[in-house]
Amino acid sequence: MSPGATLDGDYSVVLPTRTWTTACEELVSQVGPEGELVVACDHPDDPVVERAADRPVTVVVAGPPDGCSAKCNALAAGLDRASGE
Repeated sequence: MSPGATLDGDYSVVLPTRTWTTACEELVSQVGPEGELVVACDHPDDPVVERAADRPVTVVVAGPPDGCSAKCNALAAGLDRASGE
């Protein structure tokens, strides 16, 4: 997707991350009004939780993984929470 482009339709973007990065900011600017950005992390004290608080982002705290990697666990929790395509 090119910089400044937006997506249209009912969709969710799920990003598993513990820290807020420039990629997070770019996604916030690209997700249109019908979209949803879900940021999934491992723990409630991960830095992304505080940084996302004042942005149009849904934060999902996955908790400790059971039988998979932390990233897979966070992604699965984010996908469970996502409401769009």
